[in-house]
Amino acid sequence: MRFGCFQYFYPQLAGQFEMASLSVYNNSWSTIHDFTQDPTETHFSLLPQDAKCDAYVPIPTSEPFDNMQISLEMEKSIIPLTLGERRKPSDESCLLVFFSDGSSHDRSHNYIELMRANHPEIVLVQTKEVKMQPEDALRVFGTESYTLPVQQGPVIGLEFNGPDSIAKCQEVVVNLTKGTTGMVFVSQLKSSASKQLESFYNFTDMAMSM
Repeated sequence: MRFGCFQYFYPQLAGQFEMASLSVYNNSWSTIHDFTQDPTETHFSLLPQDAKCDAYVPIPTSEPFDNMQISLEMEKSIIPLTLGERRKPSDESCLLVFFSDGSSHDRSHNYIELMRANHPEIVLVQTKEVKMQPEDALRVFGTESYTLPVQQGPVIGLEFNGPDSIAKCQEVVVNLTKGTTGMVFVSQLKSSASKQLESFYNFTDMAMSM
């Protein structure tokens, strides 16, 4: 079996995700449990990062699919393309967290698009959307500055990886948030980013397993 990041679009798909109470940012596609554990055999692998979905699962052309406006293009997919459990290209990662303000989904989507356009060498590793309590924010961010924003609704966390990813993420955040009041957390130092990411993932793993 081979696995890859879900990349799909048709006009009704986003609404169907919402109706099913599924977040497009909670995609654990590469976290695979092998129920037939045998150290002498390999039962699954990950598709190449640049794999095209239609090379493995062609778009159906029969009715009623021919009128559904299906697209497998990465730019149109409602699910962000992530690196997953593949090897990271750099030892530097950056954590960004968008706080709920009524437009956090749009802002995080626009941010991912800007990073792809301006810094294609920086890869999106993982995304998460989860509710946080003030005590969770204090533990993850190491400051009380975000205890009020986390109470407004679920937060969206993004991990980007690549050389100088922190500086490049900060640059795009500044350009994205000009003239807006939306609050965003972004790692400031390489030395603290790894701890922030570890704390964030420990929290999200625990929260999503409950």
